[in-house]
Amino acid sequence: MGLVFFGVCGAVFLLLGFLFATGKISGTLFSGSPQQSSAGFISFNISSWINTILNLTNLSRTTHTAPPGNVFIRIRPLDIECNRCSGNAIWALPNYYAENVISLVAYMKPDVLERYTDGPLDANMLVPTAPGDPKMNVAQFLNASMQACNCYMMPRVGLLIGVANAVAQANALYNFPVKPKMRYLSLSDWGPFVKNNSAANITKLFTELYAQGWKGIGINGCGGDIPNASPYATFADVCVDGNNWLPSEPELDIAHSQKNIKKAIMYIDFPSLAQKFSELSPDQQANALNTLAYLQSKDNYTLNYNMLQVISFNTLQNGTLYDTSNIFTSKNSQWGGKSLAKVIKYLQKQYNYIIVNSGG
Repeated sequence: MGLVFFGVCGAVFLLLGFLFATGKISGTLFSGSPQQSSAGFISFNISSWINTILNLTNLSRTTHTAPPGNVFIRIRPLDIECNRCSGNAIWALPNYYAENVISLVAYMKPDVLERYTDGPLDANMLVPTAPGDPKMNVAQFLNASMQACNCYMMPRVGLLIGVANAVAQANALYNFPVKPKMRYLSLSDWGPFVKNNSAANITKLFTELYAQGWKGIGINGCGGDIPNASPYATFADVCVDGNNWLPSEPELDIAHSQKNIKKAIMYIDFPSLAQKFSELSPDQQANALNTLAYLQSKDNYTLNYNMLQVISFNTLQNGTLYDTSNIFTSKNSQWGGKSLAKVIKYLQKQYNYIIVNSGG
């Protein structure tokens, strides 16, 4: 701790010396009102710099982790209507009951329900349940989902709402009444956020999020911009190449080159890429998933299996649903007429329980 203190003091005095030498001290330290003393400015600004340096030092020294587990699935039962809209997440699976989703989760038995929710959550909002079954609210549904797989979930927070709103939304999720608690956070809209925000805003975002207590934070690196999350993010989503349905090697290479990115999570991105994938025949989809699952240990990533989600929509209640339980391979294929959900279950047993991933 003494070394850190002296390092901070040294950095401050070096900065002061530079400012005096370049004649910028008056513009930097004494830019306030004439009534304030120069000593007051020096004290205030040095304090501000020390706090900034300490925040950055603490952020870089703190050991954050990637989400543990090898079996990741993506289902999105609760979603917001649009990335910039206000209001809480709504039920996003038309004609599906909460029991249907919980049954699928119980069958798949994943380690992680990745991006299981999107947007602010109202714990007391009712979710649709089958006729005659007891009513169930959002908190009860999320707890029942995790109990069904003995797993944990990661929420999604979009960044188009701005730093302050994203931080507030993340804080509410961190304290949401579920068990186990949400402790890994996935940030979306990363590319647009980077284009429209300064490096200082990126640092502010991660500093405030980690101050809430998150164990690890990831970004959607599909489309690039992964280095701009370094050294703060601990994991990154990378995309499947929609031209050949193989891992996107450039994105994967970038993710692996960042020392803080401890886990690369490969998935077929929503909505356009998932829509394109859904237009393949069921046999082609199964074959592509088989290849992607096989390559996990070779290319050092964890495949996130899309299971059930609206993939294109005018509204969440009027969209195209991708449901692997109702997509069936041909009987004369190597998959023998199995549903994609059963194919995925087989692939997980075959490959995901044995993969070695640097963050898992």
